[in-house]
Amino acid sequence: EIQLFVGLVTALYGSRSKLKLKMKYYVSIIQLIDQSRKNSSATRFA
Repeated sequence: EIQLFVGLVTALYGSRSKLKLKMKYYVSIIQLIDQSRKNSSATRFA
């Protein structure tokens, strides 16, 4: 089922290298949001 989804996404977004680039982009954004959330909560409770 996951394999099918990956195939679909790859077909939609083009080559796998492009997909990897997109994934890296989204992961870094998620990490940035997570980090800022941690920082804001840390300052709130300080």
